[in-house]
Amino acid sequence: MIPDLQLYSWAFFLGVGAAGILLFMALQFIRHPLLQRLALPVRVERRWSNRLRQLLLIYELFFSVVWGSLFITLNMVWHGMVVGLLVVLTFPLLRNYIIGRLLCFDHDFEVGKRIIIQQTKGVINHLNRLGIYVNTNDGMQYFNYKQLQEEGYSLVTDSQMKEYCDLNITVPPADQRPATAQQLMYRLMGSPYLDGHYKPILISNEANTVFRIRVLIRKGNHRKELLSLIQDWGYSCQFSH
Repeated sequence: MIPDLQLYSWAFFLGVGAAGILLFMALQFIRHPLLQRLALPVRVERRWSNRLRQLLLIYELFFSVVWGSLFITLNMVWHGMVVGLLVVLTFPLLRNYIIGRLLCFDHDFEVGKRIIIQQTKGVINHLNRLGIYVNTNDGMQYFNYKQLQEEGYSLVTDSQMKEYCDLNITVPPADQRPATAQQLMYRLMGSPYLDGHYKPILISNEANTVFRIRVLIRKGNHRKELLSLIQDWGYSCQFSH
């Protein structure tokens, strides 16, 4: 009886792990790229994206605790000692991780937002589970979440800094002119409203009719001017954020 019980326990543990990972991947897929492909209004897409983001943050913490608890129950003594040792050895990383999950629960704390950390000003370029990368005038800088908690930070709402934006550009159906991602990227690189030192990044391209491109807008909040310029080229355009 004991071997059968042990085998079932390990099978259950691995099954819960596989199911949890598959559910996490499904939620990630719904948030990106499924929401983007539904062509929802920008506000609706952003609202649902923020809700899914918060759900994923809660789910990730919940799943980690549940799966770790199941691992301990397989062998209370030895597995408990292993988990305890791992917690002690990785405590600084775990602390950063938990602080980061709490900070990222704020929907304004995301890629593309302008941020001030003491004397450092820049734009959030990338978020990971232990810290953030900030694009500043002096180059890319990394801050872990413990630094943000101890030193403090503020998200900038004025127009005195550069701003990352994702452009959703669509070729009108009646427009018979050939359009390629390369042509559109060249035109954007020549725009006076974008930072010339940052090359636009093509995020997605659907049959050369719908483009999603990440750009860096110059200081001064030139969103309206950029939108008008792209529309003058004959495209329709919306901002993702």
